Amino acid sequence: MSNANSTNISNEWLEDSIKKESLNYFDFSEFKNIQRIANGAYGYIHRTNWKNTDIRLVLKSFNDEKSTYKEVINEIKLHRKVHFHENIIKYYGITKNETNIINQMNSYILVLEYADGGTLNKYLSEHFNELEWKDKFCLALQLVSAVSCLHEHDIIHRDLHANNILIHEKSIKLADFGLSRKISEASSNTSKVLGVIPYVDPKKLINNKYKLNKKSDIYSIGIIMWQISSGHQPFENMEYGMNMILKICGGEREEIVDGTPIEYSNLYMECWKQEPDERPNARHLVSVLKKFSTLGRNVKHTEIDDIAMIPITTIQWLQFMAENDNKIAQYKLGEYYEYGDDTEKDEIKAFEWYKKSAEQDFDVAQCQLGYFYKNGIGTSIDLKKAIYWYNKAAENGNEVAQYNLGEFYQYKMADEIKAFEWYKRSAEQEYSNAQNKLGIFYENGIIPEKDLDKAIYWYTKAAENRNKVAQCNLGRCYEYGKGIRKDEIKAFEWYKRSAEQEYVHAQYIIGIFYENGIGTEKDSEKAFCWYLKAAEMGNKFAQCKLGKFYQYEMGDEDKAFEWYKKSAEQNCSEAQNELGFFYENGIGIKADFLKAFHWYQKAAENKNNIAQYNLGLFYEYGYGVKKDVAKAFKWYRKSAEQECIDAQNKLGTCYKNGIGIEKDPKRAIYWYKKAVKHGDIIAQYNLGKCYYYGIGIRKNDDKAFELIKKSAEMGYSKAQNYLGNLYKSVSGDLKEAVYWYNKAAENGNKTAQYNLGNCYECGNGVEENEIEAIIWYKKSAKQGYNNAQYKLGLFYESGIGTNVDLIKAIYWYQEAAKSGNKIAQCNLGKCYEDGNGVEKDNNKAYELFKKSANNACREAQCRLGFFYQNGIGIKRNLEKAIYWYIKAAENGDTIAQFNLALCYQYGEGIDKNEVKAFEWYKKSAQDESSAQNNLGYFYENGICTQKMLEMAFYWYNKAAENGHKIAQFNVGRCYEDGNGVKKDKVKAFEWYKMSAEQECCYAQCKLGSFYENGIGTEKDLMQANYWHKKALENGYVNTMNDPLNQKSKIKKSKKMFSWFKCF
Repeated sequence: MSNANSTNISNEWLEDSIKKESLNYFDFSEFKNIQRIANGAYGYIHRTNWKNTDIRLVLKSFNDEKSTYKEVINEIKLHRKVHFHENIIKYYGITKNETNIINQMNSYILVLEYADGGTLNKYLSEHFNELEWKDKFCLALQLVSAVSCLHEHDIIHRDLHANNILIHEKSIKLADFGLSRKISEASSNTSKVLGVIPYVDPKKLINNKYKLNKKSDIYSIGIIMWQISSGHQPFENMEYGMNMILKICGGEREEIVDGTPIEYSNLYMECWKQEPDERPNARHLVSVLKKFSTLGRNVKHTEIDDIAMIPITTIQWLQFMAENDNKIAQYKLGEYYEYGDDTEKDEIKAFEWYKKSAEQDFDVAQCQLGYFYKNGIGTSIDLKKAIYWYNKAAENGNEVAQYNLGEFYQYKMADEIKAFEWYKRSAEQEYSNAQNKLGIFYENGIIPEKDLDKAIYWYTKAAENRNKVAQCNLGRCYEYGKGIRKDEIKAFEWYKRSAEQEYVHAQYIIGIFYENGIGTEKDSEKAFCWYLKAAEMGNKFAQCKLGKFYQYEMGDEDKAFEWYKKSAEQNCSEAQNELGFFYENGIGIKADFLKAFHWYQKAAENKNNIAQYNLGLFYEYGYGVKKDVAKAFKWYRKSAEQECIDAQNKLGTCYKNGIGIEKDPKRAIYWYKKAVKHGDIIAQYNLGKCYYYGIGIRKNDDKAFELIKKSAEMGYSKAQNYLGNLYKSVSGDLKEAVYWYNKAAENGNKTAQYNLGNCYECGNGVEENEIEAIIWYKKSAKQGYNNAQYKLGLFYESGIGTNVDLIKAIYWYQEAAKSGNKIAQCNLGKCYEDGNGVEKDNNKAYELFKKSANNACREAQCRLGFFYQNGIGIKRNLEKAIYWYIKAAENGDTIAQFNLALCYQYGEGIDKNEVKAFEWYKKSAQDESSAQNNLGYFYENGICTQKMLEMAFYWYNKAAENGHKIAQFNVGRCYEDGNGVKKDKVKAFEWYKMSAEQECCYAQCKLGSFYENGIGTEKDLMQANYWHKKALENGYVNTMNDPLNQKSKIKKSKKMFSWFKCF
């Protein structure tokens, strides 16, 4: 049908209705003093007087642009259906605009009741402080009553807000049906929602195609009820726009105003729930508000229906009614005294009034009296009387008493059969707590046999009756597929419903679902919000989760510590373990090993396997407790038996090394293998080493390599470093060694960083690069690896890969020395001895050499012997000098071997023994040129051996080629005299010359004689004179027959000690 035809039909209906007088028609001339007062959704609102009277009316017009006759007819029909209701604006009739008094007005105009108080918004802003709670309850009741009337006639308002709700003589008047439609019509309407954002159903805000319905009106009622309770417009401090829409759609609502009766706030919170199906209907709102807002207007009546109109704040009225034996008033008065509403809390008085009401056979009071006797509230605990009154109430059909009786039999009497019977009776009366209990009984087979179908049935019944615990239980069943097909989406939906009803456990679970994307999209922000809600309500697991969020997601360790502490104090073992970790490492709090131990112990005793492992570590290393390896082993074993793989690996190590238990390599292998099965990369490494060395298992290099390589490939840096060692020392594949050292080094392994530095220093598997070496030594040294610290000291002292920097050299030597590095201690001692980078201090040098020597550093042992021999930094003590020379010599120090030989040769500090001297010279001669020279001397002179000139020449020559100047002199002498070698004056001259240039005075004297007499060279008196003079200046005396006399020996000894090897 065309719009024109539709308009004609509508116009004909109006004209016909007026003629038949089925519509009350006013002549427009009857209206005086017409004034525009507002714009309506579809037109204009004018105030007017009827004729010349004081009677005020409202004229509602319709814009030509936005409506047709059809809209006028629709509004008339709607008003005629509901105008009888006292809280809906009255419809009086219709008029027709036949003048130009009202511009832009359609021909037909509605004549409506005038409201003198303006809008609800205006009324609240001007009179809120005058309102008591009885007035607020009354306004709310009037509003829901009017909307209920609409809904009963299948009308939805669709635009409820405080600016189109009017006040007339302090009562609600529902107006503006401009957007109202019958439900059948609304289903096809897709126009945009008008009105203000906070009042609009979030479903419409999210999806403009969403069809507004009765539950949309209920949402708006919830917002208006909050406004009545607060006197403020919703979200008045928030800017209207997309930000507000997003927050509302995300579940944000206004806060409950302090002092709001819980019945009232609970009601409006139900109204504004996100899901329409979870909102109550208007009829339910009316019944609840009637129950809680009024108790009766006529004091002469005492029936319950009459009591329903008195304000609950009027305790005097309750007192009057109760004293006149009204059992319901007696019960209500008991409630007032129990909770301290509008009076001082008094549980004894509460008990007395409940008792009076109960004795009049009021089942609700009987149930409450049973509760008081059971818990000793206002009276002594008396279980027999509790049972009596519960029974009375239960037999009177009170479902709560039936449920309480079930609990009593279940928990106090351990009679689960009777408990089940009472739960069933209560459940059949739709008491959701009992329905949930039946679900639990059937799920767990308590009584009767286990029946998951029936469990699901009762959980579903209770859940649909909005029982939050049952909703959570039903969610769990869907989550795990218990008694029903697994469905994580449905699980999420039920958990969410339960959570939105403030069930704390469900809030925690819904946080897990959002965090892990179970049954919904992953959303860390929503997960955090739900954890926070549950945590603030005291859920210890949510508090722990919140701690993790703050620690790992937000990086706020102080907040993390606070939440872990709250959770730990509620005995959450995971939080207790985390708190121990925080105290151990000084995270969010000052480090405190004692407190760390305390919390690890608490968590361990609560069977937390990680805490048990941590507690084992504390006992093993003596952190915060006396070291006790037996207890360490005990806790490792407990943890390992609870499948903590770190503990399984550790237990293997305990058995392998005999920590807290006798060594048992086979048990070690057992635990290593268990940990390996769980994928533990450290255990793979440890097991690989056992195969490599044949510990507890048959040696198998291939298996060892396989396990260590697997561990290395999975990122374990120790395995990567060890694999590098295997490639370097076993297969000789230096490039592979460098590859794995590099992997481990980049993973922060300090030993590998040192090894990599060493590879660059020595050019092993990589091009020699001292700069790169020092980079890796630095990284390792900064992690406290003392070998690297020593190397850095050496590099800075010697200018290797960097400029000489004695300050840095001393710093790194000191760091390494503090960590017990024996070579660093020795080198630092040399620095103090020579004043190299520090002020010379022989006492400090002595102390450092002593520390190093006691750590088996052979060079320090040799040096300590020299200090004792010469009384440097300590009183001279030849006995101790010999002791340390022997220690160093036996440890392979060639200088110590040489000096010990000297002591034996000349009987210094020990009995003279040339045989032993000869033996030590032979050992030292492998490296030491002085020993080689002296060994030649022994062979030349047949000391402790046959005189063997060829052997003498061999050793002289070996020492000479190593640059030993006396040996060079001796080689020259052998060539001059033909001792052990063919006489050769030219070669004699050459060797004398080499020795002389090294300031050997004997050689200088000989060289002078050769120049003077032209032996082995041309005669040159000037050169002869020069070298004779040099010899005298260098202290030449005629000791040619004993070039190794005591004085030369002491000098030699001292010179030998002026040189140290660089390690």
